[in-house]
This record gives sequence, structure tokens and C-alpha cells, in this order.
Amino acid sequence: MLGASIALVASQGASGAPLGVLQRPMLDELGWSSAQYSLSATLSSLLGGVAGVIIGPFLDKFGARRLVFFGAVVIALSFFGLSQMNSFIVFLILAALAGALGTTLAGPFVVNVTVAKWFVVNRGWALALGSTGVSIGNMLWPIVMTNLVDMWGWRNGYFWLASIVLGLLVVSGLLLRSKPEDYGLLPDGVGVETADSQRKSDYLRVVDDSENSLTRGQALRTRSLWLISGAYGIHMAALVAVLMHGIPFMTDSGFSRNIAASAMAINGFANLCSKAPWAWGLGRFPVRYLAALTFASSGTGVGLMLIATSFQSLPLLVLGFFFWGFGFGGTIPVGESIWADYYGRKYLGAVRGVGKPLTIILASLGPLLVGWSFDIYESYRGAFFFLVVGYCFGAVMILNSPRPRPTHV
Repeated sequence: MLGASIALVASQGASGAPLGVLQRPMLDELGWSSAQYSLSATLSSLLGGVAGVIIGPFLDKFGARRLVFFGAVVIALSFFGLSQMNSFIVFLILAALAGALGTTLAGPFVVNVTVAKWFVVNRGWALALGSTGVSIGNMLWPIVMTNLVDMWGWRNGYFWLASIVLGLLVVSGLLLRSKPEDYGLLPDGVGVETADSQRKSDYLRVVDDSENSLTRGQALRTRSLWLISGAYGIHMAALVAVLMHGIPFMTDSGFSRNIAASAMAINGFANLCSKAPWAWGLGRFPVRYLAALTFASSGTGVGLMLIATSFQSLPLLVLGFFFWGFGFGGTIPVGESIWADYYGRKYLGAVRGVGKPLTIILASLGPLLVGWSFDIYESYRGAFFFLVVGYCFGAVMILNSPRPRPTHV
């Protein structure tokens, strides 16, 4: 769990709030447009979808450790290169390498599948605990990177980002383990021989999860795979768009860079506060209802951001980022639980990988369209309104995603 949390702190540095912190200083020096900068996130997302299909079966077979080490090297070398580049083409290539290959190998996809393989009964709490790394990363990275970039410039910012992410991922890789069966264990520490009725029930749940795990081919024939993939594609489109454009959106509305960075950090605080409530809910309510609620919370947050920037209201801005972060905080424990609960843990890497392209295609459009809209209208307001609409649409898709029938009765 510690290894998972550290990896997710690093992943937020590689693909989260630092993108927004670095944007304006880079554009001011290099003379690029917001859409050009956003194209890097779009390209990263699209290539990451392809990488996920390939990496999923390797994750099931070999585990996370080697993948995380390789991803760490890719991210670090790419960021070191970005600290020295002046060419837009070089920027796209290096950003795509870090965001597509590096983050897929050493980010939430590999880490969360690994955590889900270790737990069935306590999966919600385990995913919530592991994903505290996302919360911590979102609290620390905006403030740390804003100070680094404002003091020493965006090039040194990339250099320090590369160094810190590399160190965190090396530590994470040393701590991660692939699956309990490799060590003669079963998920949740259950065993066959036990006189305790509760532990016997837990053992039967673990067996049922294994027997009813769907293969990639079986999962492809279920309607829910496409609805869930599409819904989380919309969610990711909005998420990355806010992470990339949130700070410029706030500064263009009259807030200072320090206030904007602090507002982004509020998202991390709310993310952290949300873990226990979402994990508690996973043991008591249908997972798709909770998933829809995470979308509703995030959409409410973006709506409050729009109102706050219209009236220069700092309290509403803080409230907006809190609601957005609270919903964002449910993405990992609830979002990953819906995949594991619906399709089982045995082939989870392959199933998640095959659903990834649709998610990524939709996700890739978010930051690019928001940047393109800003270049045309010189305002983020219209684009952020459509992010709210997107969250609502995603919630409806999730609510209409039934759990596949068991393969064994």
C-alpha cells in the first residue's frame, strides 16, 4: 500500500497540476498558443490508450515492479529533455513519451490494478488508502512547482520535477508486489481452513471473485464495459482539462498565481478527506450509484468555479475546488472498484487495458478543446460550462451500466 501511494504522488507530478503551473511561463517565452500546449496532453492520452492495451496482459503476467522502474526512467529522461528544448516538435515527442508510455507504466493504471489484485473483501478501503497518494500529490505539487517555477523558471522546474518523480518511483517500485498468489497467499489474507464464520465467508467471496472473473473476450461482449469506459473517458477529459487550464483560468479572472496554486491544493485536501467516506460507502451501496455521485460532486465543483470567477469570490472558489476534489477523490476507490467488482481480479489488467482506448480517446479531447476554445474566444468560461455538462452525461452513462452476469452459478 505504501508503494502504491508513493507511485501515485509521483504520477500527479508527471501528469497533474504541474502542467498548469508550467503552461503560462512556457508560452510566454516560446510564443506558443494554448491549443499547441494542450496538444501534448491529447497526444499523450491517445498513445496511452494504445500502450494500455499492450501493457495490460504484461501486468497480469509479470506484475508492477519492472513496469514502474521502466516508466520512471522514461518520465525522468523525457522531463530532463523538456528542460532543454526549444522546438515544438521536440516538446510534443518528449511530452508524449512521458505522458503516454511513462505514466501508463508507472501511474494509476498499473498501480490500481495491482492493489485490486491483493484485495476482494476490503478492496474499497485498500484502494482508498493507496490513492491517498493522489491527494497528497495534489496538495503539494501546485505549491511546490509554483514556487520553483516563479523562482528559477520553467526549465529548472522541469529539471527538479524529473529528479523528484524519478526518486519517488524508484522507492515505489522497490515496495510494490505483483499478486498474493506469488507469495503463497490469497487476497485479504484469507485461508481455506478457518473455524471463524466471517473469515469463511470472506474466503468464499475470494473464490467467487476468481471463478467469475471475465476474460478479455468475455468482457468485450458486455455493454457495461463500453459505458463505463466512455463515462470515465468524459471524466478524464474534464479532469485533465481542469488540471491543465485551471490555474490560467483563475489568473485570467483576476486571482493571483499563489491563490490559484492554493485553490488547486484545496482540491488535494478535499481529495484526501473523501477517501474514508467513499470507502465506507463501497461496503454499503451499489458501486455504480457511488460512481455517479463522484461525477455529480465534481460537476458541482466546476460549476461553483464558474460562479466564483464571475464574482471574484474567493470563498466560492475554495468551495468549488473542494467539491471538485471530493468527487475526484472517489475516482480511484470507486472507479477501480467498479471494474474489479464487475469483471473480477484474475484478468483485470487485460480487461482494463482493452477498455482504455475508448476512455483515452474521449479524455484526449478535453484539454485540447478547452485550449482551442480559449484561443478563439479568449475566455475559458464556455469551455468550463461544457465540462459541467460532460460530468452530468457521464453520471447518466454510469447509472445505465448493469453488472455482468456471473460466468459460474
